[in-house]
Amino acid sequence: MIGAPWARAACSAALLLLIGLTAAPHAGAAPDNAALFERIDPAWRDFEPVWRQEACPFDPGKLGPDRLACGRVFVPEDRRDPDSRLIGLFVVHLKARLDHGRAPTVYLSGGPGSPASRRAPAIVEQRTWITPTILAQGDLILPDQRGSGYSQARFCRDVGPPSRYGRFGAGPGARAYGAALRACREAARRAGVAVDAYTSWDNALDMRDIRRALGFEQWNVWGVSYGGELAHMVARTDRAGVRALVLDSPAAPGWGGYPEGFAESLEALNTACIAQPGCAARYGDLRAAARRVAEVYAAEPMVLDGLDPRHAQNGALVVDGPTAAFAMFQMLYYRSLLPAFPAMLEAFERRDRALMQALADRLIDQGVDDMTGSGLRAGAACTGWPVGRAGADLSTEAEAWRAVMGANPWKDICAALGLEPDPLHTPARTDAPTLVIFGAADPITPPGSLSRFDAGLAQAQVKILPRASHGASQYGCGAVLIAVFLRDGALAEETCAETGRPQTFITQFRPGGGPYRLYGAATGGSPEAAFVIAGLAALLTAALIAFPGSALFRRIKGAKAAELGRVRVLVCAAAVFGLAGLGALVAAMSATLQTSRVLVPAGLTGPWAWTGPLWILAAAFGAAALIQLVRTRKRRAPFGTRLGAAVTASAAIALAAAGFALDLA
Repeated sequence: MIGAPWARAACSAALLLLIGLTAAPHAGAAPDNAALFERIDPAWRDFEPVWRQEACPFDPGKLGPDRLACGRVFVPEDRRDPDSRLIGLFVVHLKARLDHGRAPTVYLSGGPGSPASRRAPAIVEQRTWITPTILAQGDLILPDQRGSGYSQARFCRDVGPPSRYGRFGAGPGARAYGAALRACREAARRAGVAVDAYTSWDNALDMRDIRRALGFEQWNVWGVSYGGELAHMVARTDRAGVRALVLDSPAAPGWGGYPEGFAESLEALNTACIAQPGCAARYGDLRAAARRVAEVYAAEPMVLDGLDPRHAQNGALVVDGPTAAFAMFQMLYYRSLLPAFPAMLEAFERRDRALMQALADRLIDQGVDDMTGSGLRAGAACTGWPVGRAGADLSTEAEAWRAVMGANPWKDICAALGLEPDPLHTPARTDAPTLVIFGAADPITPPGSLSRFDAGLAQAQVKILPRASHGASQYGCGAVLIAVFLRDGALAEETCAETGRPQTFITQFRPGGGPYRLYGAATGGSPEAAFVIAGLAALLTAALIAFPGSALFRRIKGAKAAELGRVRVLVCAAAVFGLAGLGALVAAMSATLQTSRVLVPAGLTGPWAWTGPLWILAAAFGAAALIQLVRTRKRRAPFGTRLGAAVTASAAIALAAAGFALDLA
């Protein structure tokens, strides 16, 4: 589920994030920027980029065509080569509702190789917080970086994620992925693509040319994940064009990689759990729980099959100790999973196959498709921060996780590609106002890395969001922080309340996969059990309508009720409690879905605790009604009335029995 291809697939995001993320803001001394510009051939030093508008590949939505423009900026593919061809970079220009003269903001996406244009449809349809917050502060520019999305050149798009090549870690899987990248790069080179020009340096000069082509004197540079690394190179190659920097979840040179970030993330979550009444009592030490999970699967691996072969080798995944560790690591990327993380650890340790399968489907790296610039990903990863740079001293906890998770697989991948880190790829030093945002639970770029890169940021403000993880600006408070910063160039001490609100966890949780299995059976072609539950619920509902209704009808007609003692009251009580128990189950399902869809296979949160007692009461009242029917058998009462009471009472008992048998209560 989180297997090697998976965890490592997770890793793919992670690692790939590693790549980009390790591009933290300003760290130690940067070499003279003149050396960067000396790489540009004289033929291109006076190049004037041009913007050419074209039709957008998506509907303008609620923004309308007046506030949306798409087009291309043509730039040299290889600025080192005087005879280089030009390639078109696709750009989406989203215009602010009001023209208040504020500088626009360019969004640098992560990956490397993830196209920014993917966000455009949600923005134009106003299905994202970017529209009412960030876009309100000025125009927003979404460029697809070279080699990704709708930009040229298209190469290595069919390589897929690392998880396709087996276990993603240092070793055979990484070497196989590296071999696939090497083959596609060689094929692209033969086809005329300057594959060695797909680096962060080239990428940064592209951003400078896009700014100039669009006619902006300055803009704000907002980088997320690898985009934070790219933002450093933009700040170095285009200092005069940068009004302000927003660095979301930036990584630092010389950090310890996955083990270091994972250990710090677990520490932050464990501290929050201890501070919450009931959390530590239910789950104990989260750090120890995570270690137990890795030990459980190291001792007895689990095989998950039936996965998409495009993302997992042969459609199967072996969940062993390292895979389980990377699965937990990858879970921490998702803010929606943080409240459920302790409950999921509990389910992991139980070897809950349904949850593992659901997590594999959710977390395995499916973000790599034919829009992903895997060619850029390889070049930026291997010439950028993380490869060969991890040498920091690790804590005891991080060293323990390194023993489980192993070495950075990108070392093997880059060795297969023959690529080395660029000595001029160093952090920027800038006086531009800078906002750095961290998520406290970020497993790959933890807040603790701040000390390694803040020296070059003369005007940096740092915000740590306790309820966020990687990509902290994607969440409500992060958006508010960015919007205020872009508007004012600085933040008040408490710009939004969430900065002081700790992470909370689910403590009322019932393990069990009954509801999930019932849903799976119903949707998988075996709906018998679901039909039984629905039929019994229908009978009880009908009884609740019929018995009070008949009483009202008799009162209107002035007719005398049949002598059944307390049978009617008992039957109605059985129906009420039976349906109430079912309602509690539905409410718990809804609450669990709202917390996290992938938690459903492991059990339920919300009012699930009421389901069992309510069904017991329904069965008790149903049994009492049947006994009362037997005792009043000699009294005169219509057969239909007796039959209806008997059926309703039996339905209440059957619903309770079925619920417990199916593990629904």
